[in-house]
Amino acid sequence: MIFVYILHEISWPIECQLENITIDKYCSWNTAYFILSHSPHLQTLVLNDFRIDTFDDDVATESYNKQYDHLTSLSLCIERTITMDDIESVLTVLPRLAHLRLSYMNMADNIHSLFDGDRWENFIQTNLPLLKQFDIDLSYYFSSGHISNAMQSLIESFRTPFWLEIKHWIIQYDFVHQPTNYYREWTHHLYSIPIFADEFDCGLEKRNIYSIRNMPKNNEPIIVDVQKLILDLNQIMTDNKQEQVTFV
Repeated sequence: MIFVYILHEISWPIECQLENITIDKYCSWNTAYFILSHSPHLQTLVLNDFRIDTFDDDVATESYNKQYDHLTSLSLCIERTITMDDIESVLTVLPRLAHLRLSYMNMADNIHSLFDGDRWENFIQTNLPLLKQFDIDLSYYFSSGHISNAMQSLIESFRTPFWLEIKHWIIQYDFVHQPTNYYREWTHHLYSIPIFADEFDCGLEKRNIYSIRNMPKNNEPIIVDVQKLILDLNQIMTDNKQEQVTFV
């Protein structure tokens, strides 16, 4: 694990032999670009606080014509404003990714571009032909909420043959009400199954107002790959909810 504030203090070799790197603190695309440029053997990169800064625009332009085909697994955790354009600028230079994990949460005023299944499909087919595992956990919050027609039809963009027949990627959308948290009272949550997260909250304070999946539920188990799972057993018993849950 590397802390970014000491990264540039390290006497970095021209060709670093590291194959796996995790950065646990703030990391910009400028820093990630530096790592990729100096680590030709790097296969797995985990950035637990990834951000796009204004000065990263020059880096994106510089790296546009470069390809880092040694990296096969990338994990990004983002809690700052970011766009699909930003994500595409990062992923375009990583054509041999086989595993992509993306976690995002922030406030928003409208439907986020990261929720667009058609755009993801077009980008993956064009730029990430080797991608086999696509893990997403995307949330954005409102202080007031309603289910618009756009949100109800959102899941349709993940029901094309690409998602269902070629990749077999299960995607679920939940519209969640959490009345005890004013700034995050209404949440739009899009995530892949199996579920991955450090923490997954199924507690009493959160209620799904609307929930839909891109493929029919066939009573298959929900595999939860998490460090911490929050459940309210009384609520589950009251609502007579029965889900098969497998912990890994």
